[in-house]
Parts: sequence; structure tokens; C-alpha cells
Amino acid sequence: MKWFDTERFAEFCRKRDLVPERYLSFYIRWIKRFIQLSGSRGISAVPGEGVGKDEDRLLFFMEHLRADVSVEDWQVEQAQRAVGLYLNVFLPVAEERGRIAGGSPALPAVADEPSAVQKESRPTGGGTVGGGARPPRGMRCCG
Repeated sequence: MKWFDTERFAEFCRKRDLVPERYLSFYIRWIKRFIQLSGSRGISAVPGEGVGKDEDRLLFFMEHLRADVSVEDWQVEQAQRAVGLYLNVFLPVAEERGRIAGGSPALPAVADEPSAVQKESRPTGGGTVGGGARPPRGMRCCG
């Protein structure tokens, strides 16, 4: 699965307290499913590769999940949060770190202190069904 290092993503989320530990494996599964579906449709899950914008890829994925009768509404919401976190928080940091260090764009080093952008993007927590935190009011995490 190109461009998704599950260990780096998990470490990234843990360091920043972005996803409760008990839900992290589910977030990773949703992101993998998103990447697989995007790739099977010729839509890149990596910014700058292939066609389609992040919003288009996410909308396509959400429509796909809603059409799947085995996926409950709360799971669709959890998947949207997971992919939103991947696209809007993890990948931008990965790209920035890659530009600075000349490294792989999707493998960000995990800093001890989040940058100002990450602090602004950091969800505030909350008791959402299916796990995960919501972004602060007025911020959109998922397109």
C-alpha cells in the first residue's frame, strides 16, 4: 500500500493525542480502505498524483460507504473523520517535513511539540459515536 505507513500515522496521532488509542486501529483501516478504493478507481490518494482533489476523493469514498449496507451511519462518520485527519493533518505535515528534510513526503518525523498549524488543526475531543475527536467549531476537517 503505497504512501501509507501505519506505524508513522499511529505515532503521529499518539504524540498529538488526535485519536483515542482504542479507535486508532479503526482509523487506520478506514484510511487503508480509502487508499485502496481511490487506487482501484484511478484516483490517487496522494496529493499531486493522478487526478482528483482531496474533496472529490473523500466524497467518492463517502458515497461508496453510504451505498454499502454493511456499513452503519456511525461508521461512515468515523471513516470521514479518519480520512479527513489523514488528508488535512497528517499529509500536510508529511509534505512539509519532506520538503525541509528532503525525505519521503508521507513519512513525517514526529516532533515533541506540534507546530502552530497543527495546534490550530488539533481536535478538541468530545464524545462522538464511533470514536475520534471533532475539530473545533468552525473548522472543517474533512473537506
